[in-house]
Amino acid sequence: MTTTTSPDERPWLVREVAALREQTTQLSAASVWSMSDRDVAEVAIELDQLVGQLNELKLRCLNQVARTDFPTAAGAVDVVAWWQRTTRRTSATARSDLRLAHSLDRDEPLAQAMAAGALLPDQATVIAKVTSDLGTAEVPPEVVSQARDYLLEESRNHDSRVLRRLGQRVLEYVAPDLADEHERRQIEAEEREALTRASFSMQDLGDGTWRGRFILPDLQAAMLRRAVEALSSKHREQGRRATEFQTRLGLAFCEYVETQSQSHTQAGLPATVVITTALADLQSGASCASLDTGERISPGQLRRLCCGAGLIPAVLGGASQPLDVGRERRLHTKAMRVALHVRDGGCTAQDCDLPVSRCQAHHDPSWSQGGNTNVKDARLLCWRHHRYAHDPHFEQRHQPGGKISFHRRA
Repeated sequence: MTTTTSPDERPWLVREVAALREQTTQLSAASVWSMSDRDVAEVAIELDQLVGQLNELKLRCLNQVARTDFPTAAGAVDVVAWWQRTTRRTSATARSDLRLAHSLDRDEPLAQAMAAGALLPDQATVIAKVTSDLGTAEVPPEVVSQARDYLLEESRNHDSRVLRRLGQRVLEYVAPDLADEHERRQIEAEEREALTRASFSMQDLGDGTWRGRFILPDLQAAMLRRAVEALSSKHREQGRRATEFQTRLGLAFCEYVETQSQSHTQAGLPATVVITTALADLQSGASCASLDTGERISPGQLRRLCCGAGLIPAVLGGASQPLDVGRERRLHTKAMRVALHVRDGGCTAQDCDLPVSRCQAHHDPSWSQGGNTNVKDARLLCWRHHRYAHDPHFEQRHQPGGKISFHRRA
């Protein structure tokens, strides 16, 4: 015998949501063209906030479903698979929804802001990750709460991308005494993770063109974008409308590839990216540095780039007085690199046989520690070992025969 529940006997929330959907169906027939510009804009803003409030309720319900056996009883492997199948989301989106649902359940002020329509889901995701990372880094709970409140306030004026950058340096605003060490650890971890995700692929479309996809860390992406944008000015005659800007960039990228394929020296990419740091920080390796594109890089990354790359380090002394804006003597000359090629024959790291074409000139000791730019105080290292040479997590040991080895510090 089958029992049915009348609409009036269903829980209050179920009835209200059903009524809201019915009202929304009626609203879909509304004519917005007859309204004034101000009224249409007001409705768009109100609807956006309403969607945010409904998102919070949806995620709260999803978190409750995750606590039950309902997904497996419905034939799904877990709650993610059930949510993916039921709502036709991708697996990645379903997992992201569940992570945010758990975060909102643990952080009441964050949930309240979203329930009030004052916080978008992507903003909430950024703030939740920042607070989670701070907690993992053993930052005191009261400081984590201050950081969360600061980002909630900033979310009124900034999108999720800006919030992410603010979150990277949030301790500078709420706990300056903890900021430098936390930022260094955070950025070093992000750089290591970004390198593991770096990828490049190309597909022949069969019509004389290829399609490519790549993932780059912030630094290399900034260098590539700066170089291509600089070259794009030569191709303005190829397109006069703003919609053809991508075509100009495509032609500039073609030129960039052609010039780089004919020049594989170890001086780095011809992209002018300014890195700003204090002299004391460069020498001590205690603090991160800023790119003129807004990104931050770790001390190890900065020291590696100082060995020779198409970047300009703006080294500042007291009162932000510029001490060095890319003095040429830090770069090995062409003659020096040829001598290094002949002498070293490839990467000088122990058990590495990469050829000279895949190596960079490295100051030993490093340029930031007073190393001289000459053949005697230089060696060839491949890109990977060059990173190790400037990574504080590795120590360098000289081996017989002029080789060096790298060991992760305990």
